[in-house]
Amino acid sequence: MASSYSIIASVTVGSGGAANLEFLAIPQTFDHLVLELSLRVTNAVTYGVCKIQYNSLGNDTNHSTRVLMAEGSSVSQDLTSAGYIRRNPGGNIAANFFSSATVKIGDYASTTKYKPHISHFNSPSNSSATSALGMSASMWSNTSAISAIKVLDDNAGTYAEYSTATLYGIKNS
Repeated sequence: MASSYSIIASVTVGSGGAANLEFLAIPQTFDHLVLELSLRVTNAVTYGVCKIQYNSLGNDTNHSTRVLMAEGSSVSQDLTSAGYIRRNPGGNIAANFFSSATVKIGDYASTTKYKPHISHFNSPSNSSATSALGMSASMWSNTSAISAIKVLDDNAGTYAEYSTATLYGIKNS
């Protein structure tokens, strides 16, 4: 089945940074969503921890998330109740390093199903010991249609200038 992608909205962080990136009033006319991210936090950390919230629910713990990550020469996994996407370079990493992530959200407009999302991310660094590559799979245990998405740093980080987020709607033909 062929799919067509349509840009719903795109956000680019300006000078001064942003606490989060938001998409409000998401149209309910698509089958699935794809969120493309290029992120960096300004905090004096090696990396920030990115997560998503749906429908402005604040600290929503209705996610069951498994994260698999390779960092340097080690591999780790994590199980959490937050909607983690995972890593972004922080202020302690050389300038101009941004992570990239793709998040696919299935059946977002359904009011009878839980919502899965799967993401893959690449968080480069100026050190092979702190560069990371990974994926997360999450299930949002809520049957509400997703009408808003907020991307934020779990450690109250600020997204750096030129961080971007683009939301696409997917229509199956």
